Amino acid sequence: MKVKRQNFVGKIITVLLIIQTILIGIQSKNHIQQGDSTIEVLIWMINQYIPVLKRVRGLEDKQK
Repeated sequence: MKVKRQNFVGKIITVLLIIQTILIGIQSKNHIQQGDSTIEVLIWMINQYIPVLKRVRGLEDKQK
């Protein structure tokens, strides 16, 4: 039962991280449309993705 719950929670977290990644992409498109330079937006995106990647890594570590 505990394994099923952890698996379910892991899947929910994965979906939420995917949604967060999509939203970062949408926000970056908005930044570009507002006139921000591509380099600025790229740096902003990298800074947004770092916490997402850390969370993914944490999930991978928990699964092992």
